[in-house]
Amino acid sequence: MHTTGAGAEKNFWLWGNWGKQRMKNPYLTQKVPGKIRDIVIGQQFIIALREDMTLVSWGEDKKGALGLGSENTTSNEPKEIVFPEKEDSKVVDIQHGKGHVMALSKSGRVYTWGENASGQLGHGNLHPHYEPTCVDALANMTVVQIIAVDNMSYALTNHGVVYAWGDNAEGALGLEHDQNKVNKPEPMMRLKDSTVKRLMIKEVGGHHKSGKTVIGMVGMADDLQFKDKPGGFDRELKTPPPKKQNDKKNATATESATSPEEEKEIFESVNLMRKVMENTLDWWRHLLAIRHGSPYGEEDDDRDLPFESAANNPDEERCTTLQLDTHVHLETLTKAANEIGNVIRSAKEQLREIKKRDKGTKDMRFLLSLFIDDCRLRVEKIQSTLLARELKSFKTEVSKFVNRPPTDDSEVLKEGSEYLERVHRRLKGLEPKTIFTKSFRESLMETIECKLQLYEIAKPRPASAHNMIPFDQIRQRWEDLKACSVYQLYEQEYKNKKPKEVTFKSDEDLLDHLTKKSNDKIQDIISICNDVHPTRDPLVPSICYELLVDNAELRKMCSTYQLRVLQLMQKGLRHPTVERSLAA
Repeated sequence: MHTTGAGAEKNFWLWGNWGKQRMKNPYLTQKVPGKIRDIVIGQQFIIALREDMTLVSWGEDKKGALGLGSENTTSNEPKEIVFPEKEDSKVVDIQHGKGHVMALSKSGRVYTWGENASGQLGHGNLHPHYEPTCVDALANMTVVQIIAVDNMSYALTNHGVVYAWGDNAEGALGLEHDQNKVNKPEPMMRLKDSTVKRLMIKEVGGHHKSGKTVIGMVGMADDLQFKDKPGGFDRELKTPPPKKQNDKKNATATESATSPEEEKEIFESVNLMRKVMENTLDWWRHLLAIRHGSPYGEEDDDRDLPFESAANNPDEERCTTLQLDTHVHLETLTKAANEIGNVIRSAKEQLREIKKRDKGTKDMRFLLSLFIDDCRLRVEKIQSTLLARELKSFKTEVSKFVNRPPTDDSEVLKEGSEYLERVHRRLKGLEPKTIFTKSFRESLMETIECKLQLYEIAKPRPASAHNMIPFDQIRQRWEDLKACSVYQLYEQEYKNKKPKEVTFKSDEDLLDHLTKKSNDKIQDIISICNDVHPTRDPLVPSICYELLVDNAELRKMCSTYQLRVLQLMQKGLRHPTVERSLAA
């Protein structure tokens, strides 16, 4: 935002707190040609009163504090602020409140512009003004001093009368009424018995809450004479003694002025930090409005809707997070996950923009990374809730058959077996997102397998066939294992898809995805087989299960080996083992 202007001199040093950034090292600003009498500094802008009594401003302020018009709320270079009346273009003082600016012309008129939510501009309305506008209520008076305190404005006339306007919450202006907003100057009648000579603003320190106090001086001593001021009587305060001709040659060049590039980087960092904070705050408010995915926390203590009522009114504001997760429609949860996904994409785009900058973005990167992690955890929670709800519905359906009384009716047994097999296949197709939902799914599958085995035993069949029933479980797991091959997964998911429907960048990426998915499914079968007591039939020799597990491990190794061979071949590398395999 800052570059050195043509003919600009060394204007002023800048350090300390500015907006949301702390500048530890003083920076020398070189923006304005000529000498400067005074400046005011806002969150992201500066207004300078020059030696010729004109004003220039630069920076950014959406509420009009630059004074350059509604079309110019941002300026990288100093631009002169134009006053509507030529005789008022000479300014002797400038003041800045929270968001508004006051200027006192040489003719004694007051001009204001900027934010006006409390009537602090004094124009009889609450609209912001983007250019200097004369305070008409004071136009026929000669004002000798102005001050701005937060959203309040004060003016002192040459007759010692103080006028106040703006934010009057709790009677802060000192007027004779408690109207919250005063949009035109009103005289402070409580001071009418004395003539105020000067207004001051003093910061209240101490251990208690700090604040600003307005003081109207009445019995005020005359200014010190030159002889009584520091530095002696032969020159004015702050005027250095005349330099000798050789002083210039002997002076050491110890000043370290900031380069134009560094100044530009500083102000751009301030502006970027503001945008990041505003965007993150908006996204956070959106997350709070969504509610779904939020953790189970203390805020639930304020909600006391009975659980039975929550089942009938899941969108009630009084529902706790657990009640919402239990009873809200699944479509609502899916929509919430998609909305949070959009927020994550926006935040990642902002993070990519920040990473393009080399310096001054550490805090912003940390803030956005923290926010993105929070959003991802919320999405994971919603996905786990969706899967848990789906598993719960399976459990409810399965209980209809699991809890049936024993029977030898072949049709009933056949119907039950077919139904449980369908549910078992659907459960295998689910992909758990957490260890909890994975364990829940495996337990439900093991329960169904046990019940299917009981149905097989209960079915009427020759006595010799009963000896093979325990091996049905081994046979089914073997079939499941063969269905986990990379080729089978490709046939099921991607063979019939159009090229634009496949989101992988290359065949290598696709194979990598299929290999990981195949290994995950094989690992599920291994985990079930290793769970000895619930899943292994005692009538089947343990060697059968161990052989099945060893075969599954070999299949995983084979898939990984195939992927590695492809990667090496695409990189033009040849491992000795690969050479022997290809030669064979």
